[in-house]
Amino acid sequence: MILSFDQVIHRYSGSSEAIELPSFTLSPGEKILVIGPSGSGKSTLLNLVTGVQPLQQGDITLLEHSYANLSARQLDCIRADHMGVIFQALNLIPYLNGFDNAQLGVQFSNKSREQANKSRQEISRIGHRLGLSDEILQKPAQHLSIGQQQRVAVIRALLGKPELIIADEPTSALDEYSTDRFMTELMESLDSSKQAVLMVSHNPRLTSFFDQVVELKS
Repeated sequence: MILSFDQVIHRYSGSSEAIELPSFTLSPGEKILVIGPSGSGKSTLLNLVTGVQPLQQGDITLLEHSYANLSARQLDCIRADHMGVIFQALNLIPYLNGFDNAQLGVQFSNKSREQANKSRQEISRIGHRLGLSDEILQKPAQHLSIGQQQRVAVIRALLGKPELIIADEPTSALDEYSTDRFMTELMESLDSSKQAVLMVSHNPRLTSFFDQVVELKS
């Protein structure tokens, strides 16, 4: 098991409002889509899984590590070593080229940093699978198209072969054709080492790409 989300309840600061999130488990190689409208708790769920927000009630377990027993620093280390995140805003540095942007994530991971001397070859390998040549990857991010920037963000998340890939609304700005193409490329790019995927979205068209759908209600 990669991830377990069990009877988690979150209360927002300064409010009596509480949100009860569905329980689910994520196995190696499994892909789960969390879907729901704005305000249903998708961002809260992601923040809890990544350890950005502290766990209040219930339990989250990643690779047999219970969040209830971990400090904030330990959660940071686990996130760096075992998660790859595709941000909605991409978070690329405009003046860095594709190779350098993709390598940023491994700088925070002890596990991945040990393989840093091989990361350029790995970036090139994943990039070619996504349709990015070395020539494109050598360009500053600000000179890349949105689609190319998105692929660089995917490479950054996949680099180092983290067990869990988390994607935050990665298709929200794409049309239907670009969405289907991006999702197909993403799923084909997952390593054969059984990486799991947890994606949040408001788009019900994505369900066909996933093994399991968790629906949040407003």
